[in-house]
Order: sequence, then C-alpha cells, then structure tokens
Amino acid sequence: GQSVRLQVDAFNYNQWGVIDATVLDVAHDFTLHDGRLVFKVRCALSRRHLALKHGLISNLKKGMTVRARFLLGDRTVLELLYNEVDDWLNPLLASH
Repeated sequence: GQSVRLQVDAFNYNQWGVIDATVLDVAHDFTLHDGRLVFKVRCALSRRHLALKHGLISNLKKGMTVRARFLLGDRTVLELLYNEVDDWLNPLLASH
C-alpha cells in the first residue's frame, strides 16, 4: 500500500507530530464535502498515539478527524532548490 502521513486535526502537528500509515483500501464511491469529492480511505497505523517531545502521550480516539498527506516521492531540499533556480534561470525550459 501507499505510504501516508496523518495529521490529527485535534492536535497541532508541529508540536505533536504525525502518524505514519499505509493505505489498505480506497472506497469506490465518493461523497461531496464542502463542494469537494471525498473518498474514504482505510489505513494501517504505525501507532495509535501522539507524543510531545517531553513525553506527554495522547491516545487516538474513535471519531477523530485527520488530514492525509500522501507520499508520492522523495526529494532532498537541494533538489527542490536546484529545480526552482533552474526554472528561474531557464524559463523557456520550465514551461514545457
């Protein structure tokens, strides 16, 4: 399954972090939510809690909502910067 990082809406992910997960399946049918197409996705979680750096732990509870960040590829910061600078220096090539 595809790798995904889950940000729990009830917690500030900058402090509490994210939960790594793996997609198990995606629903065939969608629903409309605020004018957007939404598909239910079932995931296997790497853990069932979030933790602060000093050790405070909070368990996930049924009904908590999350934002999913699907991992489509790995690039280093240097690669990202190089691509931006290259697009800026070679604008004709960037438009293709």
